[in-house]
Amino acid sequence: MTHCDPAVDFSVIIPVFNEQDALPRLFAALESQVGLSLEIIFSDGGSSDRSMALIDTYRSCSHHQVVLVQGEQGRSCQLNRGGRLARGTWLLFLHADSVWSQTDLFIRALRSLEDECLKGQGFVAGHFSLKFSGEELQPRFYRYLSEKAALNLPGTIFGDQGLMLHRTAWHDLNGYDETLPVLEDVELVERISRSGRIICLPGTLVTSSRRYEEEGRHCRQFLNAVLLLIFASDQRSLLPVAMGSYRSDRGIVRTLIGLFQRLGQLPLSAWWSFWYGCGSAMVRYLWVVPFRLYWWRGSSSRLGQKLVRRWNVTILTKLDCRLWHSAAALTLIIVFYLTVLLSLPWCADSVFRHRLLSAKGEIDEFDI
Repeated sequence: MTHCDPAVDFSVIIPVFNEQDALPRLFAALESQVGLSLEIIFSDGGSSDRSMALIDTYRSCSHHQVVLVQGEQGRSCQLNRGGRLARGTWLLFLHADSVWSQTDLFIRALRSLEDECLKGQGFVAGHFSLKFSGEELQPRFYRYLSEKAALNLPGTIFGDQGLMLHRTAWHDLNGYDETLPVLEDVELVERISRSGRIICLPGTLVTSSRRYEEEGRHCRQFLNAVLLLIFASDQRSLLPVAMGSYRSDRGIVRTLIGLFQRLGQLPLSAWWSFWYGCGSAMVRYLWVVPFRLYWWRGSSSRLGQKLVRRWNVTILTKLDCRLWHSAAALTLIIVFYLTVLLSLPWCADSVFRHRLLSAKGEIDEFDI
């Protein structure tokens, strides 16, 4: 599976599923890295495009040790499959659409983590700063996302920023949670934060903005917020419902209706537990409001970071209690059910149109 079998300093694990367009840029970025003995593990989930052929070609000409492993699709299980094979002392989990320009990105990150480890205080993991490929199209929107990602706070650290940690620590954490269909990166970061530390590494990754552009920037932000709230509520069986189509307003409404139906099937205690968990998460994420207002006024990101830290130390300590969690939960309940109620006439009209088209044979299946 590899060119040779010497010891490696650093293993890079990359899940792949139909990434033929992104892989050539990734190969070039990987080949630019110097100063380390690298093992690169591509974990494929059943690609049907040219991804595997491209990786085979890259494996034959790369000066790194390149491994290709195939198996079940699913980001968490693909990451775990690669992580279990890794032989490097340090592991870096990376998305296939990530690129960078720094030739010393990996070695600087490694030195930074090794320096942090010398301080003690438990194990340490790290992630990179982030930029988006569409920043030249929507500079303010993507710059805001980039600066929010650099805050190193819960809810701001995702897999597209990369995740680097010691192999022993990753195995002690039992890797990624394969029961989660999404947000497996957020869940692992939470476990790391409880038993260690996570830092922002020197260097920047550039990730694709394709999802924001294809699904709509505001729709994608809405999806992320809904998923994070559901994740925090511990009713994670609802995550697949929230992963419906967000390519249009119609997709958002359909997902809200799906959540409405599933929530109606829950016992009252579980129903309230869900909303209380969402309310608790909303209180803890309230720092986003002052940060966004501060940023959109044109203030510097450094001042915005200071504002967030001050908010978490002073205001959040007063709001992080059952009273405010319950108040936030009631607010979410009112907003959610009002939105669903206002959407019902539109849904009824959509159902009628689809049934009419189905009767005429213009569409093959019924889909709200």
